[in-house]
Amino acid sequence: MGNARTPLLISLLAVLTEAQSNFPTGGEISDSTENTLPVGCNYAKHEIVRTKKYDLCAVGAGLSGTVFAERTAALLGETVLVIDSRPHIGGNCFDFMDNKTGVLRNQYGSHLFHTNIERVWRYVNHPKAPPWKPWYHQKLGVVNNTLVPIPPNIMTVNRLFDQHIQSPEDMAAWLKAKQIPCPKGGCRNGEEMAKSRVGEELYKAIFETYTIKQWGKSPREMDASVLARIPVYADWDPRYFKDKWQALPQYGYTAWFEAMLKHPLIEVVLGVDFFDHQRHLERACAKIVYTGPIDSYFAAARLEKLEYRSIIFTESRHYNTPGYILPTPVVNYPGPETPYTRAVEYKHYLHRPSRHSVVVMETSSDSGEPYYPVPTQRNRDLYEKYKDLAAEAEKSGKVIFVGRLANYKYFDMDKAIDNALELFYQSAWTKLFKGGHFKSYKADIDAKMELHRSRSVPECEYHYPASSVNPSGGNSQQKNISTPFYRGEFGMELRVMVPWAYSKSRRCKIKTQGVMGTKYMYWFSDEHSIVHTPRNWLVLPEGNPFGPDKGKVSVVHRSTPPSEDAEWKPPPFKVFFDRPIVREMLAEKPLVVIQNKNGGKLHASTANYFDVDELRTILKTLVPKYTVVYKRHVTEVLKDLSDSGHPNQLREKEMIRAEFPSVVMFEDLSDGLEDPEDENLLFFGLLAVSDRFLSPQGGTAVVGSYFGGTNGILLREGWEKVKGDYSYFHLFSNASVVWSSEIAPLLAAVSQECPHPSREPPAAEDARLARLEALILLALHDSLIGSNSSLQAKPSKKSRDNSPAKSPSDDYRATKLMLSPGRSLFATLGEFEFRHYNSTWADVARTPAVSLSPTACVERLVCHIDRSYKNLHRWQHYVQLVFPCWSLFQRFPKAMWYLDIHPNIAAPIEGNKEVGKPWQSWISQLNDQFLAANIQFLDALDGGSLPPGHNHCNWIANKTVKQDDYGWADPTGDGPLHNFSYFMKQGDISALQQVVLGANFAPGPAKNDRIQLLILDRQDEMERSWLYSSVTLDRIRETLGQIVDVRLIPSFQGFSLKEQALAMHTANVIISPHGAQLTNTVFIRPCTVVLELFPRHYYYPKNGLLVMEAGGIAYDGYHFDGSPRSETSAFNASAVTQRLKLRSGPIVASSKSILRALPGLLLDVVSCRKMEATMLGET
Repeated sequence: MGNARTPLLISLLAVLTEAQSNFPTGGEISDSTENTLPVGCNYAKHEIVRTKKYDLCAVGAGLSGTVFAERTAALLGETVLVIDSRPHIGGNCFDFMDNKTGVLRNQYGSHLFHTNIERVWRYVNHPKAPPWKPWYHQKLGVVNNTLVPIPPNIMTVNRLFDQHIQSPEDMAAWLKAKQIPCPKGGCRNGEEMAKSRVGEELYKAIFETYTIKQWGKSPREMDASVLARIPVYADWDPRYFKDKWQALPQYGYTAWFEAMLKHPLIEVVLGVDFFDHQRHLERACAKIVYTGPIDSYFAAARLEKLEYRSIIFTESRHYNTPGYILPTPVVNYPGPETPYTRAVEYKHYLHRPSRHSVVVMETSSDSGEPYYPVPTQRNRDLYEKYKDLAAEAEKSGKVIFVGRLANYKYFDMDKAIDNALELFYQSAWTKLFKGGHFKSYKADIDAKMELHRSRSVPECEYHYPASSVNPSGGNSQQKNISTPFYRGEFGMELRVMVPWAYSKSRRCKIKTQGVMGTKYMYWFSDEHSIVHTPRNWLVLPEGNPFGPDKGKVSVVHRSTPPSEDAEWKPPPFKVFFDRPIVREMLAEKPLVVIQNKNGGKLHASTANYFDVDELRTILKTLVPKYTVVYKRHVTEVLKDLSDSGHPNQLREKEMIRAEFPSVVMFEDLSDGLEDPEDENLLFFGLLAVSDRFLSPQGGTAVVGSYFGGTNGILLREGWEKVKGDYSYFHLFSNASVVWSSEIAPLLAAVSQECPHPSREPPAAEDARLARLEALILLALHDSLIGSNSSLQAKPSKKSRDNSPAKSPSDDYRATKLMLSPGRSLFATLGEFEFRHYNSTWADVARTPAVSLSPTACVERLVCHIDRSYKNLHRWQHYVQLVFPCWSLFQRFPKAMWYLDIHPNIAAPIEGNKEVGKPWQSWISQLNDQFLAANIQFLDALDGGSLPPGHNHCNWIANKTVKQDDYGWADPTGDGPLHNFSYFMKQGDISALQQVVLGANFAPGPAKNDRIQLLILDRQDEMERSWLYSSVTLDRIRETLGQIVDVRLIPSFQGFSLKEQALAMHTANVIISPHGAQLTNTVFIRPCTVVLELFPRHYYYPKNGLLVMEAGGIAYDGYHFDGSPRSETSAFNASAVTQRLKLRSGPIVASSKSILRALPGLLLDVVSCRKMEATMLGET
């Protein structure tokens, strides 16, 4: 981290020494209960329809209730009623637009989403949900009249105790010297736990009084787990959370809930108390998901009430305050100087701009709505009694208790979602194997089989006679089939016959026959008929891939598979029968399938089956971590030869149902199946969603090896043991096959977890970003950056530059752009749709006809440029026409590329006032680069004619790109350029950068120790030059000179194309007026932020940057002092004069306004680089 106490650290910490510990004053004070709260959705009702019945009723429209409701409707297709006593959806996450300040804020306290749980992250980013934006939470605390990072880190210790710690190793050593070990037997309370982690000094400074304020109890009275949760970091990282995914919903939490609950099978009724309608709902609802306080549900039991802590919210509104009141979104007050535990300024989140602000102070209380369960021994003991009541109630199958209040347990948001998902999936996944859901799955599999049969391959030769014994299905009159009919052992058929037939099917159409239950074993067959005859002991047919054994054709027992040139290829059962949604449902408790046999030698110690005691041992090990399906069940018509013995002789099922009720019995799923073929289909569907199998020797061992994962085979006797059969079973599906006569090795194999690679960001970049972020955060308090940032709030005054100016007003608009790495950048098409008509390529947005994938044989590709456009010779207009052509060419890397335009298009035009402008040279340089990239110009060919040759693989796809006389097509409209921009991808931009920059191209974000800031002006132009660019340069150097390297380029006049590209490519932050020079943002790297400045009363974002938009740059509007809210009217003939007049004015943005916005831009860069580092760490 450099030398101790650097001058930079001293200068930035000095601005904080005047921070006051009391909360900001001067605002309009009110109570949160005075707010008028919107419903949050337009489909909610306020009365229960008492004539309706529901499959599920969710009591509570918060996270747990919403997850259960959405999953039930979306996955199971069942009807749902959601009720809530509050007048809105969203539970405690509910947010709304404050009607006095226009700030999006929470009603029940700040909610920050963070998670390491992948399925939760996927769920909140459901396709129907609004987008989420990355947000790394940071907070400061006022401790002993000093602002310090919370949670404590190196800077906290240095500031509070005048230390000079500079490295994580030094911090760890300091903590170790201060820590007070817990007594033998472990920490008994919160105080001992805190001191064992941070020592006496930090405990007194931060933890002790804060705990008393938060919980109303001394840390000595609190459970040790409460203080164990509080993070302490031995580094510089100022982030409150270290989770892999940290984000906020772009349009707020309420919008997310509204989208998730919007479903035709879901009804939402608000303002309704469950207990007023409990009797009716218990009759009307097949199942109730209760998410309220558990002691309220069991009030009739007359137990004591559980303790909860509530929060009193006091709001302070500050008007005409374009800056921030607080230095960070949240400020903690651990000390006794104020009753507040923390204050929240919601305008910080996602840097949402507003002229006003609202700050909410939070005070913990024993009275009010229940927020936090109080973890004391008394409450834990009391909850156990309520938990027993809940468990008894859940046995009915009519009610389930879900969530924070129902489980008397504090959940973070992600844990609440994950808990609800897990409970839903565990209770619901078996439904997908029953009734209509199974019929739908069967229909899908049948459709896949028909699709397979429609492939264009020749018919095989049919050498083998078909059986004439009771055939059904297929062609009962067929004379010959592709492989012999076999009615021997089930296991031998899977070993030999099925791979033999599948191998043939890969080159030609086949016909097959099989006994009952083989329809789906031969799913790849083009015509399969069923023969109604039982299995019997039979030798394998002649010609089978394994060949004769000792001079005769017999049952195959051997340790090696057929030779490589034999017709033997096991079919991909797992892929064909897979059900991804079920696999997702079982992700946290993966499925283990245990097969067993009736057993023919139940009294022999070496019999190949799992007995009762062995099953008990197996289930005790597996049930806590896995979902288990047990199968010792075959219908009479499907019995294999090895299914001897009486089916109830083991009597293990009674033990399983009594001792392990969560284990799913296969017969409970197959009960009611009418077609015997469906039993194997059901079983294959179960096996396909599992990666862990336990099987006894025999056919069960074969089928358990057909579905990948790990198959543990119980092998105690038999020819398989003598001959070593299982040595090649891994070839059935690339499975891991383990066999043993003992249970322990098999359990170890199926329960083995694969280690996950480290996902930590690279250490060097992590340390670099932590330091940058900490210093930028402190810089927010510099009086030159944020005049409204101090803790002692003062009336806002408009910032002004002291230097003379033509227009003293600080009235302007700006647009922030940012290229984020790895995100889904634009709505690109997976396939490109063409119309082969008179050698033209029709407009893809309007006349799709023939689908042509990018791998298809297009050998010549022409992109036409409309030459009639009068501004074609101007840089930004030319670039925005040819760059989409470049992107199109990238889709077809093997084609020959043609631009239908003369490479000297930039030549001076007689009488044009812009003859001699630098962009004429830039266009020529770009065309030279295109020529070097093997793009040919048709005007350079003889007579401008297209090359000859046309056939189905040698044709020309044409596209004319044009602009109108008054500028670009509106990106929100449907003009030709807008439609064409759908083909732009970030990879195309990188490819273009490599062509122009050559060896200077660098992928990914710039990883600098200091932020590189570029101020790009237009001082050679009469229009839109920035009056205060030089002043801003000086002010940035004065205030942030040791964090930021800042460079001013007055104009790109005299710069070559490559020099311009390099200037943009090496910057982290770019500030520039609206104009043609910003066309070169196409050369920026990921995590670069661009602030585009507009003149007064002129604001037309996204207009001149369509190519960049398509390349993945995200836009956010910045509204500064006095800026107009409406955008300039769309370009049309009548508005041209007004538009030109408005956009011709100078840029009057003051240096103080830029400096107020700059820390947020710098933090954007750092946060983006963190996300990129995390992504790289994963790979």
